[in-house]
Amino acid sequence: MKRTPLRRCSKKHAKELATYSVLRQAYLSEHPKCHLCSSFATDIHHTAKRGKNLNNVSSWLGLCRACHTQIENNKTWARAEGYLK
Repeated sequence: MKRTPLRRCSKKHAKELATYSVLRQAYLSEHPKCHLCSSFATDIHHTAKRGKNLNNVSSWLGLCRACHTQIENNKTWARAEGYLK
């Protein structure tokens, strides 16, 4: 019996991720500064859950790694500040 490897993600999700990659690069080139500390933005933070909002640019924030980690580690504070919904 021939075994075929499992896909890492579905074809539909792979297409969404390819679109996300293009949109991410464009967003970071338009918003090069971190939303919180004004250093160089390297990450995209999704203020709404990523599922259906993966490619929804209106729910994105450009952040540096340190600020993104701060938001993810302090969810109560982030919700109070409006960085999470």
